[in-house]
Amino acid sequence: MKIANNIVLIGMMGCGKSTIGRLLAGELSYDFLDIDTLIEEKERKLIAEIFAQKGEEYFRQVESEVLSEALEKDNCVIACGGGVVENYRNIDVLTQAKNVFFLDAKPQILYDRIAGDKSRPKLTTPDEFQKLYMSRKIKYSNCTKKIVQADRNPIEVVQEIINMRNL
Repeated sequence: MKIANNIVLIGMMGCGKSTIGRLLAGELSYDFLDIDTLIEEKERKLIAEIFAQKGEEYFRQVESEVLSEALEKDNCVIACGGGVVENYRNIDVLTQAKNVFFLDAKPQILYDRIAGDKSRPKLTTPDEFQKLYMSRKIKYSNCTKKIVQADRNPIEVVQEIINMRNL
C-alpha cells in the first residue's frame, strides 16, 4: 500500500465523520470520500439492505475493498463507517495510514444524535449502544494515537485536525 496524503476519520456512528469530513475537505481543498456512500454506489443498495440481504460478513468484505481503493487516492478526506474496525484487515490497513483520526464523544451524546435513525444497522438500546461503543473504542484506539473530542463545534474539530495532521 502506498502512503497517500489523506486524512481518515474513524469513530462511532453519530460522531460527525461526514459533517467534519466535508468541512475539512473544503478547508484543505481535498476530495471528500464517504466509505458508506461508496459502498452503496458500488452495490446499488442501501447499507441496511446489504446487511439484510447479504449479511454483515459480506458487507465487511466490500467495505475492506472500498477502503483500500480509497486509501490509494491522494488528497482526500475519507470518512469510514462506524464498524470499519470490526474487520481486522481494516485495522491493519488503517494502522499503516499516516493521518487517521479517531473522533470520539461520550456514548450518550452519540446515541442521542442518532436516535430514531432506522437506516443504521447496529442502532440498539442505549445500554447495547454503550457496550458497542466500549468494544469499538479499543479498536479505534488501536488504529491511531490521534484522538479528537468530537462532541463540540465541528469548526473547532476541523481546526484541531488541521493542526495535528502532520504530527
